[in-house]
Amino acid sequence: MRANFCLVCGSRLNYEEIDGRERGRCVGCNRIHYDQLIVGAGALIELNGRLLLLRRVFEPFKHHWGLPGGHVEADEDPQLAAIREAQEEIALSLKSNGLVDAYFFDDHPKGCGVFLVYRCEIVGGVMSETAEAETPTFFVRSEIPRNWREGATVRQFSRGSARHEHAATPRFRSRRAFKREVFL
Repeated sequence: MRANFCLVCGSRLNYEEIDGRERGRCVGCNRIHYDQLIVGAGALIELNGRLLLLRRVFEPFKHHWGLPGGHVEADEDPQLAAIREAQEEIALSLKSNGLVDAYFFDDHPKGCGVFLVYRCEIVGGVMSETAEAETPTFFVRSEIPRNWREGATVRQFSRGSARHEHAATPRFRSRRAFKREVFL
């Protein structure tokens, strides 16, 4: 998605090559517009060797299975965003046990981004459907729905649950790379 107007003064952007990339330059204030990645955060929740997934209610991924998660607000800690999204989507209160990994995605209609996945545990609430998500379900690996396997973002579950610790510095990979890691 490409901006047409300056975020500072509202004037039109003209696109030209700047620093080796096509970027918008404001005709009013001369400011250069730099596209930014979307930042998302999700909760990896396991219970008795089962992974919690939910079905999305809204586009762009309506009816697809996924982790509880969503967009990080501009002033929000991504770890807290994962916890907030789980509360909004499945009515559970969580505690984060740290970052599992970070994944690049390029399949969102609004642009490319980074999805940060946090290992979480349930500390309260009663899991239920909400206006944002339906059918929250714990799955064993062999039962994970195919449309999640095709768009998944968590490799650690498939590698044997919590006994595998994440690296001190998470590797940054694409969801496509993750798909190969998880299900091969």
